[in-house]
Amino acid sequence: VTLALGVICQQAAVSWSSVTGGDSGLIGIPPIEFEVAGWHVDLGQDLPSYIFVSAIVAVAVFALWSLSRGRWGTVLTAIQDNETRAAALGHNAPLRLLITFILSAAIAGLAGALYVCMAGLVAPDLSGLLLSTEVIVWVAVGGRGTLLGPVLGAIFIQRAQQTISSFNPSLWPLLLGCVFVIIVFVLPDGILSVYARLKSLFKGWRRAQ
Repeated sequence: VTLALGVICQQAAVSWSSVTGGDSGLIGIPPIEFEVAGWHVDLGQDLPSYIFVSAIVAVAVFALWSLSRGRWGTVLTAIQDNETRAAALGHNAPLRLLITFILSAAIAGLAGALYVCMAGLVAPDLSGLLLSTEVIVWVAVGGRGTLLGPVLGAIFIQRAQQTISSFNPSLWPLLLGCVFVIIVFVLPDGILSVYARLKSLFKGWRRAQ
């Protein structure tokens, strides 16, 4: 359903050219500039934007990590495992899921706003099927059930996209699908599971010694 809504939004943006600019999108959007403790931040420049966005990501990951380790995260895990049982214990599952969805949408909106400020444009394909699929692959590559995994997956996939698209842009969607299939069958828990396995093997080796 989410992927279908993305395609619908993309087609609506292309058709409503008087507002969205059509296929070209909205271009020439000025970057945000502000002062932080005497430091001039211009999101149109590479280094300041990287530092600022990295700080935002770090704060968001820490906040979500703190939330997931608290009572809220425990209840969400219970809802994920058995929503009926969680409701029987007195938890309002629909409300908690709605709030979680709103929070995730707010974070996604913040990410989109930062992207527009850095790139200076917003195009209909940003809500299309390819980017929506990439987000799923980020999670699959990094590892579900973790906060750091999708971040690492996003960095890896975006870097690979930039490298491959530089010499053959049409090849990227095919490779993206191949990566997703390989990850699902070879590393279903993502690349972070490799670290966990190596750590477990190392502990077992030390005990054997």
